[in-house]
Amino acid sequence: MRILQITSGGQQSNGALQYAVQLSNRLVDRGHEVWMLTVPGGYVAQAIEQSDVTLIPSSLHRWPLDELKRIDQQIQKLGIQVVHGHSSRACNFAVCLRRLYGVPAVSTAHANKVQVHWAWADRIIAVSKVTETFHRRWNLVRKSRISIIHNPIDTDRFQPLDPALRSAQRAALHVADETPVLLIAGHIVRRKGQRIAVAAMPEILAKFPAAQLWLVGHEDHRYGKLVREDIERLGIQNSVRLIPPCEDVQRYFAMADLCLCPSLDEPFGLTACESLACEVPVIASSVGGFLETIQHDRSGVLLKRNDAPTLAAATIQMLQNRERCQAFGKVGRRWVQQNLTADAHDQQVEQVYQSLLK
Repeated sequence: MRILQITSGGQQSNGALQYAVQLSNRLVDRGHEVWMLTVPGGYVAQAIEQSDVTLIPSSLHRWPLDELKRIDQQIQKLGIQVVHGHSSRACNFAVCLRRLYGVPAVSTAHANKVQVHWAWADRIIAVSKVTETFHRRWNLVRKSRISIIHNPIDTDRFQPLDPALRSAQRAALHVADETPVLLIAGHIVRRKGQRIAVAAMPEILAKFPAAQLWLVGHEDHRYGKLVREDIERLGIQNSVRLIPPCEDVQRYFAMADLCLCPSLDEPFGLTACESLACEVPVIASSVGGFLETIQHDRSGVLLKRNDAPTLAAATIQMLQNRERCQAFGKVGRRWVQQNLTADAHDQQVEQVYQSLLK
């Protein structure tokens, strides 16, 4: 097939943009021709620079119609058969192509937002059951037009470290083997709930004085400032590390003892699954995609959201039983290997594309 992926976004990466890049590369490997329509100079444009995905730069402006007309002409010239939007602005552009020029359009719902354009796509891919339910209820997407396809996890990239290598990597960060490390990976924004984990730290430190909380990801200016103020107010500056986003985030997962996901809302919860793939158990809010990917009391623990004391108690309980942690981690990786493979995911996406070409 000839497929046009569409993404928006700037210099910063996020789960939706990473997903679009990875999917595009895998589709090329599966024999498809793939183009990427995205803003020039952004994360996605840079990420596909050395790949076989062809870049089509675009402002993604929908008004006036000049840019939509230009892209439709490109689509006709290249013989593109289907367009696939990721993120709100990109999905909007895709459905405009559909409504104005009849180009078959797929949109992946990576988030739960009330927006008119979702009802206009030919097909929607929801990353979880909770996301499907949201879009059917609030965006009036018909059941026949929406499919649930969980995001895949690269279990070769996300895997447990050899104990000696894990020790060496911890030592490079001046962290002893016995030091409990708690990890939250992802944008430091209100929805991810980092302040809840920070609020839980004093109680955790009372039981495990050497424990560390690692926050890895881009900081929202306002929320990041609040997180830093909380850390200073609680006097736990030596126990919390704020780590900028990095390409090798998998090594932080594999060095951690627990992954904390105190999110207030989570359409899928990619980082929880990446953690499980590294055999690191997860303590998460009982919301959204976590309900589908974390097996309570088998690969992790699900808790009431926005509850720092409960998060602290569950974390302490897990750290007090290392054998339980290890057992949970093995169950988690096995589940990811069985349920979130890239091959099965890509076959389902191809089926969605094919359904529009009949």
